[in-house]
Amino acid sequence: MPTTTLKQQLPRARQEGLLFSPLNDELVIYDTERNKAHSLNRVASMVWKNCDGATTVSQLRELIAQELNTTVDEQVVWLALQQLERNRLLEGRMQTPGNLISRREAARRFGKVAGIVIPLVASAMIPPAAAANTCNMPCTIDAQCTPPMTCVALCCT
Repeated sequence: MPTTTLKQQLPRARQEGLLFSPLNDELVIYDTERNKAHSLNRVASMVWKNCDGATTVSQLRELIAQELNTTVDEQVVWLALQQLERNRLLEGRMQTPGNLISRREAARRFGKVAGIVIPLVASAMIPPAAAANTCNMPCTIDAQCTPPMTCVALCCT
């Protein structure tokens, strides 16, 4: 059985049990199984969208560099994958490099472009519909709700 290097890993984005909606350059994902909402910034969103199980970590870095029209360190992709995995937005587990830098170290290392290239996944617990007793259907945008309902706090009300 051939060995796979870290750069050759093929991450796959989880699709089951997720509702997602683009929001400008970002992406909002609602995990219906865990009642959790995730807001992915532009870089984290690009990584998640391209985790198709056929694209390597090195190829993800190249795609992001092209999209941002700037040089992107592979550590950026690993930071995104680590956050996506931690929030259960990837299928399976990734073997991460031992020298993975922190977001704080990335901010220092990348200086002026840090705000552009550092991935961020912000998450929040959303009460399940039964506990909230006001949610008719989970949503991420008004168009997913039956009029006159609107999407408020990821719930058609």
